[in-house]
Amino acid sequence: MKRPTITDIAREAGVSKGAVSYALNGRPGVSEATRQRITEIARELGWAPSSTARALSGGRTGATGLVLDRSLEAFVPALLDGFEGELLLQVAAGRDAALAIHRRWRAERKVDGVLLTEPGCAAELVRIGLPAVVLGGPGGVPGVPSVLVDDVTGALEALEYLAALGHRRIVRIAGAAAFADPAARNRAFTTAATGLPHPGTVHPEPSADAVRRVLAARPRPTALLCDTD
Repeated sequence: MKRPTITDIAREAGVSKGAVSYALNGRPGVSEATRQRITEIARELGWAPSSTARALSGGRTGATGLVLDRSLEAFVPALLDGFEGELLLQVAAGRDAALAIHRRWRAERKVDGVLLTEPGCAAELVRIGLPAVVLGGPGGVPGVPSVLVDDVTGALEALEYLAALGHRRIVRIAGAAAFADPAARNRAFTTAATGLPHPGTVHPEPSADAVRRVLAARPRPTALLCDTD
């Protein structure tokens, strides 16, 4: 079925396309009765504003882009659950594939800006003029802000909880840091664990084999603190 346009609305309402544009964009130039009639016809026809058309006319698309690596699938539900607004989501394997998507989005004006799960693409996005924010930063690229996780508070609360349960031999399974700076998480855990005896921090890729190796160590830890699922 063909996407309805303002031409279709104008034909149905018996008015000019300019009048339809005024009515749907909340601009003066039509009576309130005409505005309501045009709005109702647009709703009945299933019309929706074209993000591409808005972008080409100098406006915003109202959408944000997010390119995810396939290895981050476990984080997607929690990430998307906290997002409000129109999100254009695509999966890519590796930096080059992600950059290709970002360049296409920029060329086609698909999004107003993008979220990055790591800063590898940030410098190129600055060069092509695509606004970006790094999740979990720090991004380290001028002009690209980042949203940081409060790792110190998180580690402290987790360790205090385990200590209150009687645990004194606690090992952290660091794994691959997807939304955080590994060095910052290491410092946070070390700071929070001050005065609490534990076998030490391990940094394997998160896997069942890694956990088995940790649990086979002597003295055996009584609790694990894991960065990822």
